[in-house]
Amino acid sequence: FTISVECVDDTPTVENPGTQELEEGFGFHSLELQLTDPDVATGNHSYTDIVIEIESNNEDLIIYNNYLGYSISEEGILTFMLNQVGDDENSGSASITVTVKDPDFATNNMSSTMTFNVNVSSVNDSPVVPTINEGLVTIDQGELLTLDSIQATDIEGNNTIEKFQLSFTGDFDDETAVDVVTTGTIYDTGTISDFNIR
Repeated sequence: FTISVECVDDTPTVENPGTQELEEGFGFHSLELQLTDPDVATGNHSYTDIVIEIESNNEDLIIYNNYLGYSISEEGILTFMLNQVGDDENSGSASITVTVKDPDFATNNMSSTMTFNVNVSSVNDSPVVPTINEGLVTIDQGELLTLDSIQATDIEGNNTIEKFQLSFTGDFDDETAVDVVTTGTIYDTGTISDFNIR
């Protein structure tokens, strides 16, 4: 008698890269993942015949770069790009689902899915003090120069600015001292008021 062994399609899969830890403002994040398909070794098809679909469950934070698309090498390396959405201060989490479809998916309906998480952490940015545009100011020794206020901003919006450090540049002789006399308060809004330069 004769025994015939027929080739049966196997479902292709892709490796899970694990949770991706990124910082706000990352812009672009490239991944390279290994595909696995036993049918490639038997010559039924090549890795480049496999169809990939990539989706994010939080497109307000991260999206798959559909413009660049994905690529698959002859060795089965899947390469694609994730993009941050919104401004550089956007943070949070997203789940990315990669669906791997057999080249004959239309007839055999064979596919597998893999999901991994991306965490985008917030970064503490330095507060900003605007340039004081007073032009060239000349004062005599011992004279007071009064500036009403300086407003500093912190982009996080949840931090209190507690301390100002002022520095000066100019032509001073060895006997000249520059002092800052503060008579006011540094407010929660990041404003220092009522200070004098002598």
